[in-house]
Amino acid sequence: MDLDQTDFAALYAGDDRAWSRFVLKARPVLEAAVQRTFYRQGLTPDAGLFQDAVADTLERLAARDFALLRRFDPARGKLPAFLAVIAGSTAANTLRSARRHPSDDLDAVPEPVDPAPVRQSSIRDVVPEGLLSDREKLVLVLAFDRDLDGPDMARTLGISANTVRVLKARALKKLRQAGIQPDGTFSGIQPDGTFAPQTAPDDKAA
Repeated sequence: MDLDQTDFAALYAGDDRAWSRFVLKARPVLEAAVQRTFYRQGLTPDAGLFQDAVADTLERLAARDFALLRRFDPARGKLPAFLAVIAGSTAANTLRSARRHPSDDLDAVPEPVDPAPVRQSSIRDVVPEGLLSDREKLVLVLAFDRDLDGPDMARTLGISANTVRVLKARALKKLRQAGIQPDGTFSGIQPDGTFAPQTAPDDKAA
């Protein structure tokens, strides 16, 4: 069984075996996302802190009768991408908490090697493997990581400005369909992993 074949009905019904299977398949995805987050902060993963971030992610997914996990919509994207975003935001929270409340166990955690501000996420880390073509991903890297405008991207890539617009629009559409924002957040979930405020158009209409 892979993650996209998760038996959500059994999971939400409290089946311990379903949860164990889910954790077994999800853990590599969560660990990879936590590791990427640590590296973006210029840190070598500390074993204790690393496992804390993974455990915190699983706890967050299961909390309140799987309220956060229930927000996943398979029609809008793949489960591994959803889990990676949740794990990344949880890892960032774990690092912030560790720095606010240091302990003897965390004294060895180094500060970022580069004190200059960095982007919260690189588009290369945000985009799941295989979601975009190489040219689509490159256009987003130039747009979001290097802050180039259309004409500059066209000159850099040796293509027309219209082709740049088409590639960027197509790439952003694929991200939206997967429920992923270019800044690494997932639709309906804030960067800290909590629910975004929801509007209820039907209630207003009523």
